[in-house]
Amino acid sequence: MSDTITAPDIIQKRFSTNQTLEGLYLDIPGRVFVALNNGTNGTDVTIESNSQDLLDLILPSVSTKTFGSSSNHSYLNLTHTLPNTTTGGSFLVRVALSYPVAYISTQAQTVVNKGALVNDAQSNVTLNAYNAGSLLYSDDSALTFYKLNLDSSDAAAVQVIAPSLEVAYKLDLSAKDASNVTLAADVAVVSTLKTSAEDAGAVYFQANNHVEVGKLFADAEDAGVINIYPKGSSNSSKVEVEDLGVVNIGSIISQDTVVKATDAGVATVQTTGSLSATTADDSIVYYFNSTPAELPTTHRPSKHKFRRNNPNVVNSTENTYSAFTVLPTPPKQPVAIKFLPHNAESYWTSGWTSMSALPSPTSTSSVGFVGILGLLAAMVFAVAYVMKRSTRVRYQRIQ
Repeated sequence: MSDTITAPDIIQKRFSTNQTLEGLYLDIPGRVFVALNNGTNGTDVTIESNSQDLLDLILPSVSTKTFGSSSNHSYLNLTHTLPNTTTGGSFLVRVALSYPVAYISTQAQTVVNKGALVNDAQSNVTLNAYNAGSLLYSDDSALTFYKLNLDSSDAAAVQVIAPSLEVAYKLDLSAKDASNVTLAADVAVVSTLKTSAEDAGAVYFQANNHVEVGKLFADAEDAGVINIYPKGSSNSSKVEVEDLGVVNIGSIISQDTVVKATDAGVATVQTTGSLSATTADDSIVYYFNSTPAELPTTHRPSKHKFRRNNPNVVNSTENTYSAFTVLPTPPKQPVAIKFLPHNAESYWTSGWTSMSALPSPTSTSSVGFVGILGLLAAMVFAVAYVMKRSTRVRYQRIQ
């Protein structure tokens, strides 16, 4: 590991390893770009800042963990310690991989370039973003996996875009705590599709031409929303919605569908064979397009008088769903961040700025980042949420 100074007053910390890496743990704020550097014997990490104090807080290392099997694999860890006084400055990380990886977990604003992910029929790939981080991956080649898991939590976002996708075993899409997961492909073939959205999380699976699914599972709870659209088919679909959850899979023609809806949950489905439904507490199931060959006629006995005696199943002429908005790729420029000291209350927010707008490097609590009040107002939900958790990392990304 070494430190160098480059113009204009940018300090670099470098870290290299010759170990073959299975994945990346990016437990840091800021902005990270991950790329495949073919022809190299090792992985190189370059961390840039205009503050030496800030660089000293960043701790790169390689550790051994178990992932996807009983064998151990090597992972790149980018983590940090906390300062004694508030420390801020510009921040940008570039990771040049010698081989593609199968696992990335991040709370930074992360861009993964084409080729940096393992892409073959035997691969088990996981992409995870948390704590308002984001993970963006776009590829102009077909993606093929044995298993693919996209997961986000705590106001984070994961976005994967490719022309085609094939998952031999299971595709798992999960969004929690006001986060979202987006997967977009013109054509997709998936053996088993499992989707879940909780606590205002949102899942978007867009297949412009067609998605072919063997078994489809969708579970939306606590105002979570799942959208699978605009064209597709499945052998079977199992849907659960509760506590204002919404599942929109009217675009998917399923042979047989089972729906359980409670506490004002709403599901929109399309079924050619049998539709089995259980509804309660002002929940509703819409069946779009053609009438299923077999509609539900019986209902589990209810002990509660306020529940319907028969399932609330209604025909709909409208296929309701929400489409995602593509997240823009951030510029390859530093982001301004600020770490709070050990004794500070734990909270953070996000944003980015150009180098010309960055504050002077500082390690005191008097740093003034212009625009923070407006940004905090825009992020009031996320800030209120994470302030409830005393274990949250003490740093800020400031616009």
